This record gives sequence, structure tokens and C-alpha cells, in this order.
Amino acid sequence: MIRALGALVLLLAVAFGVQTWRVGVYKLALQQTATAKVKVERDAAKAATAASEAARASERAQADRLADIGRQYEQDRANAQAEHDRIVRDLRAGAVRLRAWWDCPAAAVPGADAGAGSRDDAAELRRASAARIVGIADECDAHVRAAQAVILDDRKP
Repeated sequence: MIRALGALVLLLAVAFGVQTWRVGVYKLALQQTATAKVKVERDAAKAATAASEAARASERAQADRLADIGRQYEQDRANAQAEHDRIVRDLRAGAVRLRAWWDCPAAAVPGADAGAGSRDDAAELRRASAARIVGIADECDAHVRAAQAVILDDRKP
């Protein structure tokens, strides 16, 4: 019976040793899994931070490009107004003349007063109209250039 009891104790000791070993292996596996999970989470956080910073940098760059386009547009509008003012000044000074189709001979209009004052007033109206048309066209050109610049900037890779 002592032998049987000794064998039982030995068997229990081996079973306890095996179980202790299994628990140790399980704890090591849990620790490795937890370490891997922390590493994955850290790498994901770094990637998210990098992506966020890249997105902010891209947004800042796009905002800067759009601001440049806006400044150029405002400069083009100012240039269009200056061109309008220059044309009006040159037309009034006689430095620039209108083409023949802008002339409206008073004698060709039945019942028109052939007085010099009315001809000068009509000529001034034609000059002002021509200058407004050129100014409007220049401003429209500025709008189109700005819109095209925004579209081209938006389509850049």
C-alpha cells in the first residue's frame, strides 16, 4: 500500500508539474498576445496620426494655392478696372479712336438734330459704352482665369 500511495503521490506530482508547465505556457502566450496587440495599436495610432498630419498639410497647401488664385483674381480685376479707366481716358483725349461701326452719323438718322452738342454727347456715350464693354470683358476674363485655376488646382494629383 505504501508503494501504491507513493505511486499516487508521484503521479500527482507529475500531473501538478505538467499543469504548472501548461499554465506557464498559457501565461506566456497571453503576454505575447498582449504585447503584439499593444504594438499593433501603437502602429495604428502612429499611422492615423501620420494620415491626419498629411491631410492637414494637404488642406493647408490647397488653401494656400486657392489664396494665391484669389489674390491673382483680385489683381486681374484691379487691372481690368485700370484698363477701363485708361481706355476712357484715351478715348476722351483722342489717343484711341473707335472703329467706324461705332460712329453714328447724325445725318443718317431722319429727324436727328445736327447740332454739335448732340454729336459730342453721342460720341461721349459711345466712348463710355465702348470702355464699359472692354472693362466688362476684362473682368469676365479675370473670372474665367480664376475659375480655370481653381479647377486645374483641384484636379492635380
